[in-house]
Amino acid sequence: MKSGLLLLTWSVVLPAASLELVSVQRIWDQAPHSAFGDIIRFRDQFFCVFREGRWHVAKPGEEDDGKLRVITSKDGDAWRPAALIAEKGIDLRDPHLSITAGNRLMIVAGGSRYPNGVYEGRQPRVFFSQDGSTWTKPHPVLEEGHWLWRVTWNKGRAWGVSKYSTLGKEITAESRRTRLVSSADGVEWKTAAEFGQEFTFGAVGILRRPARHVQLLGLLP
Repeated sequence: MKSGLLLLTWSVVLPAASLELVSVQRIWDQAPHSAFGDIIRFRDQFFCVFREGRWHVAKPGEEDDGKLRVITSKDGDAWRPAALIAEKGIDLRDPHLSITAGNRLMIVAGGSRYPNGVYEGRQPRVFFSQDGSTWTKPHPVLEEGHWLWRVTWNKGRAWGVSKYSTLGKEITAESRRTRLVSSADGVEWKTAAEFGQEFTFGAVGILRRPARHVQLLGLLP
């Protein structure tokens, strides 16, 4: 059974700020498993990225190195393929889109290794594109063991929160650490703050706020 990628359309009714589900549309189902998507508006088009694979994750004895599928649409209804990104021996997972200070599309994704279906390690990857179709080669960032979840650009700098743990082991709630990182180009990252173990987020995004404030939005494991 295939899993498909769904596009949900919402309307906001003010002033109560309630949400109304307007439509649900399947926009892609060409792989056995399609999941972990993100969407952005760039150069008057929508771009959506997600992982394609055989399953949610590799199984013992059976590898499943996920690829990143990029599709695009002018109106949100008709979608077409734009790119398929792969890296040999790497399971590319949980991609997220942003627009850099230089007006390029950027993907940040997890890069996990599952030789023979057994977890061995991971390191984040970044990719860049001028048009959403032609992408740079995968560039590992931060250190081995990190997972940079999402990137937010503000005043010429990229910001994100990376979770990390013991090398060669899957992250658990007990071992997880989180770090606020920043970059001028999306490739070279520096630590801005280290969070205590009590901040054991599963997924973290950064929201820009007025008056020079930022807000971390985290999903607890």
